[in-house]
Amino acid sequence: MTAPRFGIRILNYGRDANRKGLIEQARATDEEGYYSLWVAERLVVPFNANQGWSKLSPACYEVLTLLSYVAGITDKVKLGTFVLLAPLRNPIVLAKQVATMDELSKGRMILGLGLGWMREEFEVSNVPLKERAPRTDETIAFLREVWRKDRKKVQFSGRFFKLRPMVFDPKPRQEHVPIWIGGESIPALRRTGRLGDGWLSNTWRQPARIKAGAEVIRKEAEAKGRSFEDITISCKLFLKGDKSERSSAVRRVEKLQEVGVSHVMVDFEHDSASDYTRKLRSFARDVMRSF
Repeated sequence: MTAPRFGIRILNYGRDANRKGLIEQARATDEEGYYSLWVAERLVVPFNANQGWSKLSPACYEVLTLLSYVAGITDKVKLGTFVLLAPLRNPIVLAKQVATMDELSKGRMILGLGLGWMREEFEVSNVPLKERAPRTDETIAFLREVWRKDRKKVQFSGRFFKLRPMVFDPKPRQEHVPIWIGGESIPALRRTGRLGDGWLSNTWRQPARIKAGAEVIRKEAEAKGRSFEDITISCKLFLKGDKSERSSAVRRVEKLQEVGVSHVMVDFEHDSASDYTRKLRSFARDVMRSF
């Protein structure tokens, strides 16, 4: 069995999100040999907070701005969004941002995309919530077209976005910027099989659901003439991060491997930003290097 790759969420939102902590976590992630680091998107928070973390603090750093900074203070770790809200982004601006990021980071971008769900974010972005799925599909198609390395002059004609023949340059450093899809629903799984390079799952407590989800992805990929083997199955794993948890953490990773997970994104309970940094270093030395 191939050893899993390990990613980690860094604290870009909530009570412990701050500049000093983000710098420490990004550098520690690079130094400890993690494959990837991830940041989450939230554009606004309702005045009456509707999530546990936002009730403590509504702070959330913008993902691409933050990753551009992180790219400059790291050398090896991949840079991912878990997830960027695709239907709320202007696709030509997003294409330019990601291409620039990928070039300047020497090919380290992984673009994790999701549909979003918070009504307030769609209202302020002037995007109908009911259009989120087709807009996401079209955004992915748009990105793929303008990033094609075999042509500088690009064009696109879709339901929501149109681009008459234009020059798009620079292209991303990677031949194919990975697009990983977040979501647990059947449409999200099918979208992954049809369009994605990876699936971002949260169901670490239910390996059977991951296995079933991967099978949906496989069937959709094969129906579209795509190779399922080229699609990364990633799962977020939430841990206490204590040394006493080492053996159980290893077993949990092994169980995820058994159902086809090849990328494990860890997240820890923590008391502060510095506590989180300590735990990510400890996990790398006590668990990650066991594989």
